[in-house]
Amino acid sequence: MPFLGEYRHKLDEKNRIAIPAKFREGLGESFVVCRAPKEHCLFLYSFSEWENVAENIKQHSKTEKERNMQRRALAGASTVDMDKSGRITLSKELCGFASLDGDIVSYGANNRIEIWNAEKWDAMLEEDFFCDEDEELEIQY
Repeated sequence: MPFLGEYRHKLDEKNRIAIPAKFREGLGESFVVCRAPKEHCLFLYSFSEWENVAENIKQHSKTEKERNMQRRALAGASTVDMDKSGRITLSKELCGFASLDGDIVSYGANNRIEIWNAEKWDAMLEEDFFCDEDEELEIQY
């Protein structure tokens, strides 16, 4: 089941966030949180999806650039457990990396969930992120 949708909520003073109910079943009670490799947000993966991601990372560690991306993604990766209220606690380091400090956005990105600072999310969506006319993307919809 893909993760879909955008949910707005808050990071509390103990660095806890509530996982939206629609995402909980797909993640399970425990799952992996890590830094995004290219953006300043966090990725959440179920254990089964994390196995795919970890294998992909392992297969792409031949160049220095690939190893640096690997280090960035894996350095802060950890297993988190949801409490009975559907919340997880994030480390200070991960919150700092993603600038999480109040209003946040959880976004379902098909095989993962992304956690963003709400202001950065809104600014990113307002940017003109469409390609130049001569630039082609592989993604089509």
